[in-house]
Order: sequence, then C-alpha cells, then structure tokens
Amino acid sequence: MYLSSSFIWSAITRYSGKIIAVITGVYLARCLGPEQLGMYSYTISWINILAIFAMAGLPQLLMRNIPIFKVDAEPDRISSILTWSNIYVGIVSIVVLISIYVYTSFSITYKENTYLLCFATVLIPLKGYFSRQVAVMNSFDRPIAAQFYSNLTQPLIVFLLIFLLVFVYDDLEPAQIIMIQAVSFVICLILGSFKIKKIFNHTSKYISEKSWLLTIAPLSVTYLVGTFNAEVGVIILGGNTNNTEVGIFKVCLLASLFLGISLQVINSIISPRVSALYKSNNFTAVQDLLIKSVNISFYATLPLISILFIWGSDIVELLFGDDYSGTENILRVLFVGVFFNIFFGSVGVVMNMSGHENYSLKIGLLYLVLNISLLFILTPQFGAFGAALANTISLIIWNAVMAFYVFKLTGLKTYVQLNMHKHH
Repeated sequence: MYLSSSFIWSAITRYSGKIIAVITGVYLARCLGPEQLGMYSYTISWINILAIFAMAGLPQLLMRNIPIFKVDAEPDRISSILTWSNIYVGIVSIVVLISIYVYTSFSITYKENTYLLCFATVLIPLKGYFSRQVAVMNSFDRPIAAQFYSNLTQPLIVFLLIFLLVFVYDDLEPAQIIMIQAVSFVICLILGSFKIKKIFNHTSKYISEKSWLLTIAPLSVTYLVGTFNAEVGVIILGGNTNNTEVGIFKVCLLASLFLGISLQVINSIISPRVSALYKSNNFTAVQDLLIKSVNISFYATLPLISILFIWGSDIVELLFGDDYSGTENILRVLFVGVFFNIFFGSVGVVMNMSGHENYSLKIGLLYLVLNISLLFILTPQFGAFGAALANTISLIIWNAVMAFYVFKLTGLKTYVQLNMHKHH
C-alpha cells in the first residue's frame, strides 16, 4: 500500500489526538460524574450544532479558491478572501449569539442547562475562527501543520489545563471546562496567526466577491449533515430524559469512538490514493487498496471488539468509576454498530473520491432523518439504551446502502473479503 510520509505523519497526529481525547474524556467522566458530564455534553452538542453557521462551508470555500488564486498569481484576491472570511465569521457569530440570547431569555425549562448554554456561546466565534485558520494552512499546502494544530495542539492544551485545574483546586465544574476550551482556542488562534503570517503576509485593498457568499450554502450541506448526525443523539436524549442518562450515553459513545479510530486513520491515509487511482481508471489497483485497507482495519480491531463486547462494562466501570456501572447493553449495541461500520470499510471515501458526492449527500440526509425518527421513538421509553439502538440501526443501514451504491456506481467492493487478492 502506498503511503507517503506526509500522510503517515497526518495519521500519527490524528491517532495521537484521538487518544488524548479519550484520556481527557475518561478524566472528565471521573471528575464530573454522570449528571454533570451529561450537562456538559448536552451543552457542547448544542454549541457544535450552532457553530455550524460560523463554520460550515467556509473551509471548503477557502481550500477551493486559495489554490486557484495561487496558480493564477493573484495575491490581492488571496488577501481579500482571507479578510472576507474573517468578517464572515464575525458577523455570523454575532447573529447567532443574539438569536440564542433572545431565545433563552424566554425559556422556562432546563434553567441550569440554559445558563450553561449561554455561557458556552463564547465558543461559537472561537470555533469558527479556529476552523478558518486550519483551512488556510491546508490551502497553502501545510497539511501536517494543520493536522498538528487542530488534532493535537488544541486537545493537548485542554487536557493539560484540566489536569492543572484539578491539581490546584481539586474540583471541576462544566463551566470551568468550557472556559478551558475557550482558553485553548485563544492560544491556538494566537499561534496560528503567527504561522499564517509566515506563510502569507501580503496586504492589499479589500475587494469582496458575491460568488463567495453564494458558494457557502451548497458547500455547507455535507458538513451540516455530518455534524447533526454526530450530535443529534445527545440532544434528543437530553430533551427526553435527564443529564445522568446523557452522561452515561456519552461515556459509552467514547468507548465506541476509540474502537473506530483504526478506520478513521485508514480513511485519512487512503483518500488521496483512491482519488488518484480512480481518476486514472486503475480500478484493479483501487480494489486491491480497498481490500487491503479494510482487512487491516477489521482484523486489527476485531480482537478488541470481542474483548470489550464481553468485558466492556467492567472496563468502563474500572476506568470511569462506579457511577457508570450497568452499561452492558448500551455498550454491546454500540459495539455491534462499530463492527458493521468497520466491516463495510471506506464507503464514504470511495463515494466522495470517485465523484459521486451527490449520492453520498442524499444517503446522508436519509440517514439523518432515519436516525432522528428512531431517536424520538426509542429514547422516551428506553433512555440511553434507546439512543444506542437508534444509532446502531441507522449506522448499519447507512453502511449497507452506501456499499450497495458504491458497487452499483463503481463496481468496487469496500467490505471485508476473505481473499485479499480477489478482484471484481
């Protein structure tokens, strides 16, 4: 399998960041307990969705236009789009913040969660500007710097500040964690601004182009669907149950997230290779790459899935504490989803890298509708177990439908096959 050094370092950075996120999650769960962890998770899920307006579409716009402006030797247009993107994030963030404060001022439910949500809105512009800086680094062919900056530096700062706060004050509350998140973004934004000035330090008269704003909306859809699918379970569960149920569900999600790291790393490595081989019509090489990658991911993760399926709840209780006992059924349902997600392989990568993004988007929208419907049906009666069940059913159906259309459109098989050298 072809692996350039840049993608290896990118994978290492992403893997390290995921491990730090898991360690931080374990530490938070033990310090906060299920109820406060649930409150924090519920709030952050809302922030991630609200931040869509300040983030979605902008990175794609920058990464598509800046390389074109570089090729055309138009530094003035690069300077203008960088300025425009700063203004865009600022204006959109202000509108979102005002809307939240107006809405919450009339809210009469979830008083404590509402206060925390208002406090956490400071993260919306910070996440928007952070996403912009990462996109700018990628646009100027600095993928390793961008990965290091976004997937390792920011999570590491959060972990160190949380550890320091607990060490000094021996206490931790959701509002303090949100403040730590804000501080980590500010530090990264300062560091990032110096990095970008070294990469591009050209100033010119600001000229705005209408096409930039018109392009944002269609580019936002895919990101919007992905973010909603990731956060909607926590939000609907929090709206139908209580913070404790949300906290328990979040811990179980963290365990399943750890199992899925191998597929995420594989996807980040093979994506450009799949695109290049497919465009050169080397379908045999693409199929060989897909078979090898899915087998590596599947067989590397299978022993861990088996162990956690049997002893997962005991391990969760050992790591997170006695407050998170009785998670057997929730974990096992989520692990079934992880199993099939890895089994079906890089369906999303093949669909997008082969130029069939529209199919990917349509299937993603159907997945979102199915997931939300199942969550509303199952969570009021079954709580966190119902949310896990909805998540797994939707994930399996999405993978199966994606694999079907990948084969129908490209003739490629992404799922696990016993014979690694078998080609279609």
